[in-house]
Amino acid sequence: MAKKRTPMHSRKGPSKSIKITSYKKLKRVAGSFANGEYGNVIIVGPPGVGKTVHIRWAVQEATGGHYAYLNNHATPFGFYTMLWHFQDMPLIIDDIKAINSNPASVGLLMAVTDSSRPKAITWTSKTCTPYTEPPSWFETESNVAIITNQWDTLDERVKALEDRCMCFHFVPTPAAIHAYVGTWFDDQEIYDWMGPRIFQVRQPSIRSYLHAKKLRDTGAKDWQDDASQLVGVDRELGLVIQLELSKLKPDEKMEAFMDITKKSKATYYRLRQLALDNMPDGGQDLELPATKLTGVGRMPVLVNAQPTNISPDMIEEIAAILAGATTDQEATQQAEA
Repeated sequence: MAKKRTPMHSRKGPSKSIKITSYKKLKRVAGSFANGEYGNVIIVGPPGVGKTVHIRWAVQEATGGHYAYLNNHATPFGFYTMLWHFQDMPLIIDDIKAINSNPASVGLLMAVTDSSRPKAITWTSKTCTPYTEPPSWFETESNVAIITNQWDTLDERVKALEDRCMCFHFVPTPAAIHAYVGTWFDDQEIYDWMGPRIFQVRQPSIRSYLHAKKLRDTGAKDWQDDASQLVGVDRELGLVIQLELSKLKPDEKMEAFMDITKKSKATYYRLRQLALDNMPDGGQDLELPATKLTGVGRMPVLVNAQPTNISPDMIEEIAAILAGATTDQEATQQAEA
């Protein structure tokens, strides 16, 4: 049975955090991070709302592409190597689960988020010496932005890390998500179809627009039914929305619902009111103001940031290390060679 959506605004982020509900403010936070005004930051928010792509885009715009991006597949040595080759540049870490699971990576993370200036970074093994690149010790002015879907302050290491950063809890409203998608999406039919539905789900997602578009493009007659379920809208609730937005007369809408679902008139009116209650105006209308799309059908293009202190013949080797394609032992052999 469909229930009134529980807003994801009620979900908790870090114990001490600033709540952000708009993409405009998220971009401002990312820009302030890139300019060094905020120091280290932690940005926590639900999946599928464009945290990573939006933050990377904003930092890329602010720095001209001079920043580092690390996903959670990098080995500890890959992490250290990146800190060296992207020395003094802003660093974005996308999810810290893999880093938190390895003591060596945790030590590096604590070192690079230290409040002292400059920050001393060391690698204590035969892999590096004072005469190799990367060396066994160097200093950096890099600040770190950590992006993650979950945050558990029960972990002592996480508590220490949280204390070193400005924490932001990104919980965009359905209206903010819909407006943001409208800045780059180009499928008017899907955008208008998703409008009233994005307000009905517990966890709105940008991917819902893309999934609905794929289902529509298959040519199936029942794509709206399938798409409603895929994006998280109850089947019967989705049908009510579809009928309410149709050109049928009120009695015809109700009769069509009863004929398809074999449910009662009372069920139809209950679901209709539920859908209205979840809309921005709380019971006024399921139709949103018309928005003419001018986007290009995809999210902003991200470029791979290039380090400043690396020779062209080493780019592929470093890329492999950062992707976790090599083990620490293999990385050691490469460095010693």
